[in-house]
Amino acid sequence: RRREPEAGLPGRGAYRSPSAVYLGSVGGRYRLDFAGRFVGALRELQPDASLTVISRAPAELVGGTLDRSGLPRAAWRLLAVAHRDVPNELRRHDVGLLFHTPGISEHGGSPTKVGEYLASGLPVVATPNAGDTDAIIRGDGVGVLVDVSTEEGFRSAARALVALRANKGLATSCRAAAMRYYALGPACERQLDLYRQLTPRRGRSPDGQV
Repeated sequence: RRREPEAGLPGRGAYRSPSAVYLGSVGGRYRLDFAGRFVGALRELQPDASLTVISRAPAELVGGTLDRSGLPRAAWRLLAVAHRDVPNELRRHDVGLLFHTPGISEHGGSPTKVGEYLASGLPVVATPNAGDTDAIIRGDGVGVLVDVSTEEGFRSAARALVALRANKGLATSCRAAAMRYYALGPACERQLDLYRQLTPRRGRSPDGQV
């Protein structure tokens, strides 16, 4: 069952714009506090900006983390959504957030939530070096990377997001990027092509298949 909102914002169907969404775990390398700081910076430009946290993390953990980030309780909500309902919930928002603790280990990952956000037509705001996320965001113009080392880094990213959202074709570009980088068919073709490059020619069948 879907849990009702834990914080001061209205329930489903009453989202303010722009509405940011954070999907997944809280704590450890998953930095909800950075998400709170980003939304706080966005609210300096657009006071109605809000944050929805979709997570099964304890409400006390979420609330304490966002309190420490400085984001007012009236500016966020916590939802627990069944997996099958996540796509519909994501489509109700304007931007997806992905914040990790910066580190070497991030280079080897490829967060699946990036594909979920993009497939829902949402641009992605993220910390740098999360696997191939940087290249996708920069190459396809479907998001913003945040320098989390300074407050100005958050403010600069907020300004960049406001400018990006002025692009009327942004949602279409996001969905196209999801198909290009995360759809199963193209991914399988790229994997097969890699095997073909690594396989000696004598090991191939006449039609070039591995």
